Amino acid sequence: MSEDSKHSSRNKELQLNTDDLENNLSLTEADSPQNGANSAFKISLKSPSNGDGDSDIQVKLFVNDSSNTREKCIGEAAMASFSGLSKEELLKYANDPFWIKMRLLLFVFFWIVWIAMFIGAVAIIVLAPPCELPKPPKWYEKGPLYELDAEKFVADEKPQNILQSLKSKLDYLSDLKISGLILSPIFHSEEKDESVLDFTSLNENMGTFNDFEELIKEAEDKKISIVLTFIPNHSSNKHIWFNNSIAKKAPYDDYYIWAPASGITSNGSKIPPNNWLSVNGGSAWEWVEERQEFYLHQFDIDQPDLNYHNPDVIKELDKIFTFWLEKGVKGFNLDKVQYLLEDKKLQNEIPNGKPGVVHTQYEFYSHFKTHNIPEVGNILAEWRKKIKMKTDDGVLIITGDVPIPTDSNSTTVYVDISRSEKLLKNLKKDFTANDLHSQLSTFAEKQWSAVQLGDRYMKRVSDLLGEKVIDGLNMIILLLPATPIVYFGEELGLSERTPFSWGEGEFGVAGQKLANESHYKVFKALVNVRESQSVLYGATNLTVVNDSVLVLTRIKLGNPGFMVAFNPSPNDITVDLSQMDFIPGDLMIFAKSVNSGLQNATEQDKMKSHEVFLSSKTSIAFKFAPKTEE
Repeated sequence: MSEDSKHSSRNKELQLNTDDLENNLSLTEADSPQNGANSAFKISLKSPSNGDGDSDIQVKLFVNDSSNTREKCIGEAAMASFSGLSKEELLKYANDPFWIKMRLLLFVFFWIVWIAMFIGAVAIIVLAPPCELPKPPKWYEKGPLYELDAEKFVADEKPQNILQSLKSKLDYLSDLKISGLILSPIFHSEEKDESVLDFTSLNENMGTFNDFEELIKEAEDKKISIVLTFIPNHSSNKHIWFNNSIAKKAPYDDYYIWAPASGITSNGSKIPPNNWLSVNGGSAWEWVEERQEFYLHQFDIDQPDLNYHNPDVIKELDKIFTFWLEKGVKGFNLDKVQYLLEDKKLQNEIPNGKPGVVHTQYEFYSHFKTHNIPEVGNILAEWRKKIKMKTDDGVLIITGDVPIPTDSNSTTVYVDISRSEKLLKNLKKDFTANDLHSQLSTFAEKQWSAVQLGDRYMKRVSDLLGEKVIDGLNMIILLLPATPIVYFGEELGLSERTPFSWGEGEFGVAGQKLANESHYKVFKALVNVRESQSVLYGATNLTVVNDSVLVLTRIKLGNPGFMVAFNPSPNDITVDLSQMDFIPGDLMIFAKSVNSGLQNATEQDKMKSHEVFLSSKTSIAFKFAPKTEE
């Protein structure tokens, strides 16, 4: 086909409506269709050859003038000629050796760069330090731990076998989300449970070892760990070790602290080795005629102190720990450990100058020679190590203020939990929010500690501080970043040292479960939030508002926050909490003390944060969505 015929074949005529064309072309007035005339446009495209193989496309625009049926040319344009490479030229470059090499090099370079980027991305993912996740709390940190006297806990049933009866009560503890059960001494003892005759035997009224192992297994099934209370400072004076020590039989002759008399009085009485006094009053020394020496007892006369300067005694304790750990217990609550060591030289105590006391009273001296000797920490660290060797999640708890070394360069961990006895001892019935704040702030400064209201040596909270503040104090200790240790019955508001009550009375378990509001229900509501992210990992803020209300908040952004507002003062008060960090306008009540005065308010009701009303001695626990900065 000739070039002319090729161009001719491209000639076309297109009929366009007037409106379409007017949108794209500007026509002169003379060229425009007149007053609705039946007009149309025609476009003619021609591609004449210019003689050198190239071509220009000419565009002519005609209007059909209906008045004289003629075509009038109103525009002419030319489209620029195509200037790209022809197919033959492209093939010439495609087969050029230089461009073949260039394409190959670029191809290889692309894949090298891509692989390098891929390897780099993988290296960043693998080698970059991961985001530090919160360390999961151990079972004894989550708590609460529940301390009980097994005999009094099941006294309602008057059982012949205490351990079997205790096993039947584990559902109650599981319902309260108790993570650990601390048993008061259960060893074979005299009438006093601290005067132990055999550290590897059970008291007869407890039951058999088979009963004990069944209790351990049942508790494990309910995710409750068993911890034994153990007083390593002394034994009974009827213990076989002591009898052999009196007789100076090896290796027991040095199992206890013995010392000769320092003189004889005019009436022939033996004079003790020094001026050390018993915590319970009188001299800490008792003469044994058979051995012709004094033995040391920092507590009762029938409780001689073991000699922890003797490595053999420490080995005996290691055997005792191993025995019970192999039975399935998860650890030990060691009591009175601050008295484990004494001055080797038996030097006299120094008076402390305290007014109003005399030299025959324990408070007269400083007790630097018999109390909190620094080396006690090393003994505890070794015991803890042996417990962890037997069970990874084992726990060593100590009771009392023991000076644990605080060398920042040391990796030694001495204990898992240190219990303080001071909270209730330092609070009086008329305590203020500032008093409580001062006591709780001290806990926050310690190694992970435990907070507790009562123990087996003290009266219960309702007697010491009044029943009205029980709920407020329970709310506080259950939300603190510490292990709450609850002495049995505190969740019910029991008084004195009364046995536990399971009946339908005002302070019985059945009665409080049925009541519209009760101490038990408040306690359970707070326990249920301890597993929340804010309580496990959140920031803690403890402050006093209006010099009257103690406010505790636990907040982890992105999670519900929790707050307790406690008014221990004798006056009703309305406080503005909206100015505190992260506190929104609305607070949802999820627990309130039984004497709150908010009879019409129920859980899930809301209260405005700028006007929180608190009656005297009452408390409210709130849940809220933390407010973030806009």
